[in-house]
Amino acid sequence: DLEPCQEKPGFQDAHCGSGSRGACWLASASSAKAWFCWPEGDAPAWVTTALAANVHCRADMEDGPFDGACTFQTPATVPKQAKAPPEPITWNEAYASAKATLMQMTADEKMTLMRGVGWAGTSLGKWWYVGNTAAIPRLRIPALNMQDAAGGFRTYWNELVGTVTGWPSLLSLASTWDPDAVMAFGSALGEEFAGKGANGILGPSVDVHRVARGGRNFELMSGEDPFLGSKYAKAYVQGVQSKGVFAVMKHWIFNSQETNRETESSVVDEKTAWELYYPPFQAAVEAGVSAAMCSYNRVDGVHSCSNRKQLQEVLKQRMGFRGFVQSDWWATHDTSLQQGLDQEMPSTDRAVFFSPTSLGSQPATATDDAATRILAVVHRMNLSSSKGCAPPGCETMFRTNVTTPPHVALARSLAMESIVLLKNKDAALPILPESVKSVAVIGSAAVATAYNPNGGDQGANGWSYGDYYSGGGSGHVVAGNLVNTLSGIKKRAALAGIRVIESTTDDVVQGVAAAKEADVAVVVGGTTSGESMDRANLNLDHNIDQLIMAVASVNRRTVVLTQIPGAVLMPWRDHVAAILALFLGGQETGTAWGAVLFGDHAPTGRLPITIPATEADTIAPGNGPVVAYTEGMSTGYRNRDFIYAFPFGHGLTYTVFDYLKLKARSCSGDPDATQQIVVCIDVPVKNVGSRSARTVAQLYLEFAAEVGHPAPILKGFQRTGILPPGKSSAVTFRLSRHDLSFYVADQSKWVEATVATAHIGESSEDIRQIVHLSKNVGTTEWIAGDSKPVVRHGVVSTPPPTSALRGQSKQPTLNEAPAMASSSAGETVAAPGNGPGGCSTSSLEEDCRATKCCSEPGMQCYRKNPWWAVCRTSCTAGQINPLEKKQFQTVWDCEPLGVRSPLAPAQPLAPQLTPSQVPHSSTPPATRVIAVEGGDDSGHITLRMKASDVPPNWQQGADIKILGSGGSEYEAEIVHMGDKPQVTTRPENNEHQQRKRSGVSPMVAVWAGILCLPMFLALMAWSWWQVMVRTAADEHGTKRTSFGCWMHSQAANLLEAVTELSTGFAKLAASVIAVQTKLGKRAAIADQPQHTPGGNKRPRGSPTQSPLIQ
Repeated sequence: DLEPCQEKPGFQDAHCGSGSRGACWLASASSAKAWFCWPEGDAPAWVTTALAANVHCRADMEDGPFDGACTFQTPATVPKQAKAPPEPITWNEAYASAKATLMQMTADEKMTLMRGVGWAGTSLGKWWYVGNTAAIPRLRIPALNMQDAAGGFRTYWNELVGTVTGWPSLLSLASTWDPDAVMAFGSALGEEFAGKGANGILGPSVDVHRVARGGRNFELMSGEDPFLGSKYAKAYVQGVQSKGVFAVMKHWIFNSQETNRETESSVVDEKTAWELYYPPFQAAVEAGVSAAMCSYNRVDGVHSCSNRKQLQEVLKQRMGFRGFVQSDWWATHDTSLQQGLDQEMPSTDRAVFFSPTSLGSQPATATDDAATRILAVVHRMNLSSSKGCAPPGCETMFRTNVTTPPHVALARSLAMESIVLLKNKDAALPILPESVKSVAVIGSAAVATAYNPNGGDQGANGWSYGDYYSGGGSGHVVAGNLVNTLSGIKKRAALAGIRVIESTTDDVVQGVAAAKEADVAVVVGGTTSGESMDRANLNLDHNIDQLIMAVASVNRRTVVLTQIPGAVLMPWRDHVAAILALFLGGQETGTAWGAVLFGDHAPTGRLPITIPATEADTIAPGNGPVVAYTEGMSTGYRNRDFIYAFPFGHGLTYTVFDYLKLKARSCSGDPDATQQIVVCIDVPVKNVGSRSARTVAQLYLEFAAEVGHPAPILKGFQRTGILPPGKSSAVTFRLSRHDLSFYVADQSKWVEATVATAHIGESSEDIRQIVHLSKNVGTTEWIAGDSKPVVRHGVVSTPPPTSALRGQSKQPTLNEAPAMASSSAGETVAAPGNGPGGCSTSSLEEDCRATKCCSEPGMQCYRKNPWWAVCRTSCTAGQINPLEKKQFQTVWDCEPLGVRSPLAPAQPLAPQLTPSQVPHSSTPPATRVIAVEGGDDSGHITLRMKASDVPPNWQQGADIKILGSGGSEYEAEIVHMGDKPQVTTRPENNEHQQRKRSGVSPMVAVWAGILCLPMFLALMAWSWWQVMVRTAADEHGTKRTSFGCWMHSQAANLLEAVTELSTGFAKLAASVIAVQTKLGKRAAIADQPQHTPGGNKRPRGSPTQSPLIQ
């Protein structure tokens, strides 16, 4: 599973002899001595996985370090999975030992396990760990030395800076979509903590994101999805605890914001809790996590650390958690031993509730249970045999340098793997010396230093602040061996012989000057966040948006690098060539950027969150005493009213992939030893580009409407191996009964569904294949229906739970396709349905192919926006007139469906498909054309349905009801039924036209008419031409000749010129355009709401919009 050596920079045959199997490669190599090669049949023992081989080449070679590992063989199309580390002793065995030890303990010794030491007020004693309990030497019970944080050993004192690795943040690791990488990180992290004398890690942080501005989002590895978080939680716990260090999952529970975090009360319904917020914690419990940390906030009015329902009933009883519960620091508010709290931290004079007196007043059974739980962890993790220390005698271990070349190499690999390529227009990346001679690096973030908050009590210098490499607060690690962005780019550019022009301020004038001088302009922007406060907004720092826009205006090849702690706004995204995101990448940030920008590593990261179009497309922190999660599961990508700049799961690379016909089958097996597998879905994924790379196939399950899910939800993902051009890999998704189940609050249990639809693709919005699944009546067996290809690059094909048209003789099922629609101008288009995905069951691409126009020579299927497709001739870019372009609200002028992504208008190295290469049905189904008049001022709307799907009670003149996306019904009449479309125009809305005319005096109108007479005549001529062309197009199967395209472009140029003359007569121009609208303008398209190019969601529902378009 390594990339081909032949694709590495500067490759020469002389680097390795014939018969070589693989090598450690170096970008600057000019001779055979510069590469380390191994022959066929004699691979080193460390060549196990791609991650392990790359780390070894970058760190452990005598002649190294190298830039990575590569292969001369055909890469493995299925990556080799890392083996899970051996489990510690069982919980039953640990409890037996714990109870034996408990019988030897005094009451005071039991209480010693249950309260912290080492703090005086809010100050931690020197050479004490953040969390400590005293040792009990006579029983060989060691001190519990627990240290922040989940993402790295906290550099609490200046003496620690540079002695530990500055890892990428946990959110950055979430971007890898690779649990094996998280397990490798956990193992290395465990080694560093153990080397520092700590036997406990205060992590992982697994809360699911709710608030986009959350101050601690950077350290929450679940991102915004519970399934993703569950896979990571398991891998993290296994990796850390394999090194004899116990893990503490946090923060239990509903700790979604920092605003009023110690006082607010989270209110969450039971279904949402079990389906959205509990799963990552449940996964950590099943992985054997040792402890849980309860949070500051209240739940249903009761402090989390005193909440019997959440601690005893949910966590310990229903989830089966067998470790101990400790409080967050100073989060204890009473002696809540019987409520489920087992250990108070840090037990200082600021607040002590687990004093000997208080604990002595508790029932003996309660203290024994808490002590037993802590002792069980001591025995299960074999802490008595670990090489530790007892504070304050731990200075030597604190000063030990535990960072190593392999750890630095791993940090570099993880940072590279986590970079997400969001956009790459016109193959702006990678930067190759054949076409690029100079690069400008612009922005102060490119040379940002690491922030060191260390003061006497960690508060004197702003302990909650972070930097562009690590977030702030208890999770902050000072990157002592930092490679900043400029350094990393300069080093890699030098190897390629490319000149670097520096403008490392945020001054617009300087930045523009540098951009003008360079072939490529790289603008670096960043922001950060920290504990105790949420972000004030989602903007990048230092008004960098203005700088980006200015640079992009003078350099068409502008690349934006973002170093961020979570979601940010990108208002300039349509004006730049490429965008990349790194969620605080740690000390190797610069090296990672250099490797990706110059093509040493094809991007592999995927978004674990959504990037919103505006701040209104997110959930804000609650400011009141009660924070009600009234949105239920509609957070992140599951909220169908939010508009996204880039969707959950999105990420590009330097090639493109096709998803071939899938095969679903019943299967069995229990690979995780926890859940029963019942359905397997095999999907061949093929590299149709010209460079080797990997992708991440994703599966989203949609259930019936009554289940109550707002959208299809992630239930599977798999990274492919490295796929060379033309090669494919069979990705297999294994669905368990639990995956196919949903939570029923009334019954307080999970219920297995009977039908579901699997959506498989590249992101939550880029779905390529769907298949319907159903459970055999009276059996436990699942069966699959026929699979269907879905429009590529950006449109989810989601079956609607209810019909978009009411009055039918039956309601459509999950396996039925709704109708197609047509604009009145005669171009056949695909109409969206009313389902969670905002589109019809049949894909737009398929709908286009099903019409005659796209099966005729010279016709192609084009997308006007994420939910609207059209058949038209192959006009070249620029031959669509400006008015038509404005109506379509899109950046895909005359662009064939399936070639480009709406999120990245040009995939690098992507093959350009001709009409003959686009697959289509050889025998389109017989269709009926139904013209509907009515709705909410919708004019004439034409439906194109399979003849077999037309309800028998539908007749010309019949009244039906149209259902809008907001749930409103509209009366409508069937005015035409036949085999061919009927040319219709939109009736004038007199009230609307009156509003347009209001406020214009008669004298102004007269003078405006005289001065604008040439413009008026030109517009009338253009309108006449539109009517003639469109009428002819309708009568001849929507064909247009090349002469027609030429005339179209000439009319466009004329219109653009006269439009500029009408600037001072806007109101009159609006009236004239309204006249033109009556003569030929597409009614349905004109009513569409504004959308951000690159956006991917349906509009917010409104009864004032055309229901069928919604």
